[in-house]
Amino acid sequence: MSIETIDGQEVIVVVTSPSPTFGIDDGVATEESTEPATKKRARGKAQVWDELCTVPSNEALTQWFKESETASGYKWCRRRTSYTSRGAKEYFQCTGAGCLVQLEALYESSSENIIISTNGKEHQHEERSHSGWGLSEETKSEATRLFRAGITKAPVMDSELRQLGFTGFTARQLTSFLARLRRQTRDESVLEEYSELSVWSSGGRNSPDGAASPPPKRPAIRIVAKSPPEPAEPPTMDEAAIAQLVASSLEAREQAYCAYSQFAVGAALLCADGHVVTGCNVENASYGLTNCAERTAVFRAVAEGRRRFSAVAIAAEMGDVFVGPCGACRQVLAEFNPEMPVILAKPDGQTKRTSMKELLPMPFLPKDVPFKK
Repeated sequence: MSIETIDGQEVIVVVTSPSPTFGIDDGVATEESTEPATKKRARGKAQVWDELCTVPSNEALTQWFKESETASGYKWCRRRTSYTSRGAKEYFQCTGAGCLVQLEALYESSSENIIISTNGKEHQHEERSHSGWGLSEETKSEATRLFRAGITKAPVMDSELRQLGFTGFTARQLTSFLARLRRQTRDESVLEEYSELSVWSSGGRNSPDGAASPPPKRPAIRIVAKSPPEPAEPPTMDEAAIAQLVASSLEAREQAYCAYSQFAVGAALLCADGHVVTGCNVENASYGLTNCAERTAVFRAVAEGRRRFSAVAIAAEMGDVFVGPCGACRQVLAEFNPEMPVILAKPDGQTKRTSMKELLPMPFLPKDVPFKK
């Protein structure tokens, strides 16, 4: 034991006796000596890492982890990587609930050795179930009753439970338990829907009298292509119709999934039969897979058998600027009506009218495809 001064504070450093390590020499394990424990600075505090052993390669490190997990039953998960003057460091955390034990693997830049160290903590694992841990049975029972009654939002259920006198739980615990209830409800609905089709629904493949039960009859599935009805006359584009179309686009904007850009867009497509089809932008962690609101509305309308459009309203918020469709959406809209009226709207109610002919003056249309039959 020694006392050192770091940033004006005395720190006691405990150095354990060297632990034997094993190297690899022609396939035979040989015992080697190790260096004393090393000390590092972690987040402003002095931390002692006790050196366990040294391995000569990545394959030996993998084998060491396998043997350690087999002998102790503890699993390890890689958490982060850092780089120092001595070499790269990888940190591993015990996967037990609430366990603070960590390992450090130092890849020495001066050699091919890998030094494995531990933070000296003891394994202490908490007993937790997967969902709803920490909630009392009374709280779970009441939460289940509220969920069956139609209260499925965590903030609303939290308020209801506390008004009924149920306390001693956190929002995280309640949210986890609600996720479990949703999964159970989904599984129950699936089993109920397909119970008549399952050969095991009655408890086995054979009937009670021992005779083989006949296979259940599956419902016939017919795919019928529906052609859009021909309207007697196009819908009237008066002020009331435009106001309704703008309101539909603003309502669709509320459903936008824009977790990355936070830029919500809604679109409302007025079909030739007077039906309004809405769409919103749907983003993706792979940014290129993001779909705009205008194309969402068009694809949805086509899937419903509608291909003649009379107008479109697009709602977005960008200060004083009215937001129009992007280039890809302009081409998709022009495919079905190159002169379609376009209404640009803001959440405060301001609107601006334009048309596809102004937004895309030289579109590439189906008549321009030379090999079209």
